[in-house]
Amino acid sequence: GPLRNATVTLVGTRYETTTNARGEFDLDAATEGEYQVTFSPPRLDSLGFRPKPVAVRLAQGHEADVHLTVPGEATIAGSLCPDTAGRGAGRVLIGAVTRGTTGRPVAGAQVIVAWTDSTGRGGIGSGERRLRAAAGPTGEYVACGVPVGRWVAVLASDSAGRAAAAFRF
Repeated sequence: GPLRNATVTLVGTRYETTTNARGEFDLDAATEGEYQVTFSPPRLDSLGFRPKPVAVRLAQGHEADVHLTVPGEATIAGSLCPDTAGRGAGRVLIGAVTRGTTGRPVAGAQVIVAWTDSTGRGGIGSGERRLRAAAGPTGEYVACGVPVGRWVAVLASDSAGRAAAAFRF
C-alpha cells in the first residue's frame, strides 16, 4: 500500500517534503543535475531500515518520476539477522534499554530474551530457552529468532542493576 507521511529528501540539498495519503510527493527543486533521493519511512527507522538512495536526473522545466519502495518483512529481518535469515527462526525483537528514572540509554547493557517451550506464560527457570544481545551506544538491541505465540521475558542488566518485562509475540 501507499507509504504515508514519509519524509523524502534530495540528498545533499535543503530540499525535503512529505508523502501524501496516496504515498505521492512533489519536490519542487530549482536545480539541475544528478542527485540521489532518499526517504525516511515512519516507524521503519526504529528497525534500523535505511533505504538505499535512488538516482535521479533533474532538468529545469521537466518532471522526474521516482519510485521509492520498502522491502518486505523477510528482507528487513534478513538485513538485521543475517545469521538466521531464511530459516524461519522466529521474529526479530528490537528494543532499547533505558534508565527508568532518567530515560537515558544504557549503552552496553546485556539483554536476555527467555521463554519456555510450553505455551503458557513462562518465566525464567528450568527448561527455558534464551537469546542474548548487547545494547549499542544508544541502548538499542536486536534479538533474532524470538518465538511467535509465546510469552517471553526480557531482562536487561548492567553494573547499575536489572529490569525485566514480559511480552507475547
